[in-house]
Amino acid sequence: MGEIVEDVGSKKIDRNFKLTVYSKLNELRQEDIFCDVSLSVEDQIFPANKIVLAAASPYFFGLFTNDLLEKTSNVIKIEALSASMIQQVLHYMYTGEVIIEFSNAKEIIMAADYLMMQSLKSLASSVLLENLSSHNCIDLFGFGVKYSCMDLVTRASDCMLEKFENASLSEYFKELDFTGLESLISEDDLEVEREEHVLNRVLDWVKYDISGREEYLPQLLRSIRLFSMSKESLTEYLEEEDLIKENALCTNILKKSLDMHLFPDLALNSYQHPRNCVKKNIIKVAIVVGGHIARMKSIPRLVAYALPNGDWYEIDAEMQEGRSRHCAAVCRGSIFILGGISSIGMEMIDIQDKTWNSSIIKTQVFSSTKHSAIVSFQEKLLLFGGQKLESNVRDEFLVLNDVGLYEPQEHKWKKLTPMSCPRTAHCAVLVDSFVYVVGGCSADEVYQSGEKYDIENDQWVPIAAMNERRCYAAGANLRGKVFIAGGYHADEWVAYNSCELYDPETDHWDIITSMPIPRAACGVAQVDDDIFLFGGECDGTPNGKLDSVVLYNKIEDSWKEVTKMPVSRSCLQVCLLNLPKTALVPLQ
Repeated sequence: MGEIVEDVGSKKIDRNFKLTVYSKLNELRQEDIFCDVSLSVEDQIFPANKIVLAAASPYFFGLFTNDLLEKTSNVIKIEALSASMIQQVLHYMYTGEVIIEFSNAKEIIMAADYLMMQSLKSLASSVLLENLSSHNCIDLFGFGVKYSCMDLVTRASDCMLEKFENASLSEYFKELDFTGLESLISEDDLEVEREEHVLNRVLDWVKYDISGREEYLPQLLRSIRLFSMSKESLTEYLEEEDLIKENALCTNILKKSLDMHLFPDLALNSYQHPRNCVKKNIIKVAIVVGGHIARMKSIPRLVAYALPNGDWYEIDAEMQEGRSRHCAAVCRGSIFILGGISSIGMEMIDIQDKTWNSSIIKTQVFSSTKHSAIVSFQEKLLLFGGQKLESNVRDEFLVLNDVGLYEPQEHKWKKLTPMSCPRTAHCAVLVDSFVYVVGGCSADEVYQSGEKYDIENDQWVPIAAMNERRCYAAGANLRGKVFIAGGYHADEWVAYNSCELYDPETDHWDIITSMPIPRAACGVAQVDDDIFLFGGECDGTPNGKLDSVVLYNKIEDSWKEVTKMPVSRSCLQVCLLNLPKTALVPLQ
């Protein structure tokens, strides 16, 4: 009697009997006894049984049960498989046995995929997995994707990322298509000792077929973390690599990355970040600075929001005095806060060795202004307009047209050429080496006009007027254009929900999609194609304060609410920083 492998009550299973039957079925098939169908492959005939084929393969089951010619035919012609492969597949169908080696595993997977035999496909895929290496992982990844071998895809993908430097030396790397290469080098988890290795392999890929691939180089460069490369390396590529120095677009991309070394604050307005193998646990946050709640109560505590749509964090720091109607900007990695409803002048907040520090910078010039606008440019601060007390009489203010330049290293202000008219509650937006100052108001009127400041030449030039008069609007640089949202109407404390976009090349303003609700005196942050607006107010009443954070995306030209602030507030500022998670505590 055969071996008993399962004994449950009176139920007995004889393994040897099953094996004997399988073996006998295969012998009968080979001798063409009791066979009712033949498979015609490469002019060879292979007898078989419909019931066995249908049980082993959903492909054959479909042929024999649907209203197709094969349902009644005794000969099935198969052109997708070779004769030697169909012989192996039939042997597996009748016995469950198959010889799989690395050399034939791919062909077996292709046959199993065609015949919809998942068990055979899994067996062959396991053989490829056993032989996976940095030399063949790129090839096997592509093969796995094509034939839906998901375990192979996952393991090969991990191997490509973990062993990129060796994998990229294989011939399979040079045969990648553009989409596959771009996807690979865009991965955060790509492990490389130096980012220069990624650029070198991309250049090798382009040179493998220059005429067909050179056009892709600019787009591939944008997927490389060029800012992680050294200044010396970037300079060398700019001076010596023909594919880069002879292509104006490629040259410009590398020069912008070089600028990030010279002026690190430029990286704050981009979602770009180092690969995980280089720098972990760093997140980009929008730090909400000051503002006031109802009845003009200023808020000294700082909170941070992880972009693009993450969590709120506490910061173990607060301003030495609550501020509202102030201005703030990031310069040299520190937050500079100036003016507003405060008596302590300019304040600097920074983080060193995971510890937050706050210090007062003693300088009298420009320190007592409210509703000024400030930008950071090449590790300097530029301050525009605002208002200050004209006398000791409450609410008597002088609106300014002053422009000041602050040098953080020297702790000194320098007066520059003033604006053409006094402005307060206006917007100042930096685009390249120009600052666009628009809207705002004087003591008598709300402005529709704007002007452009040439930083290098210390000169002002008028620009086209906006479509609406606006004060207390939000402004930002959106891919080289001036984005303006909301603000208050000219005649009364009624906020806009309309938005405008100014093109410096055409000197023209376009109306774009409006915000979900009217908003003025809010905080603003820009990262790549996204504009975030924080809080603000919808009217001039104490109860009109907002706690919502909304996002505008340039590509989709649409708005959506992404979160709520812990406390509603208006007349706030928002500053972007890249910070270690250890410097932040999740907000309860």
